Amino acid sequence: MPHRNPITALRPLTLAIAIAISSAVATLAPAIASASPRPIPVAMLAPPLEGAINVNTATQEQLELLPGVGPTTATRILEFVKKKPLTHASQLMRVKGIGRKTYERMRPYLVVAGETTLRVADPSAQPKAPSPESPAPTTPTP
Repeated sequence: MPHRNPITALRPLTLAIAIAISSAVATLAPAIASASPRPIPVAMLAPPLEGAINVNTATQEQLELLPGVGPTTATRILEFVKKKPLTHASQLMRVKGIGRKTYERMRPYLVVAGETTLRVADPSAQPKAPSPESPAPTTPTP
């Protein structure tokens, strides 16, 4: 009796497994593709902002304008500053729900003194590109 190579003996089994896997993938792929939602572009999640927010005097509604801050986090910020006003904006990272990444997104808008001027930017008020000026008329010199 000839000696069979163990690898050769497994080839039919390997082929059967490959066929079963490809059949399962073909069956499940449409269901998986339709179940996963498409990601929402980041630009659509948060409106463009301008101005600054004084975290010590801000209202709940003003805090909710900040990127990454919803009603729960805004309430936590209000409770935090009620106990002790902030002396530096980075102290916000002590609030539950505000980590380094969230703080970095909101940092350009944060101040701890002064007036709150934060608002949603008006897209129609953006500066327009300068128009080309008409060349000055030239007069020939005699």
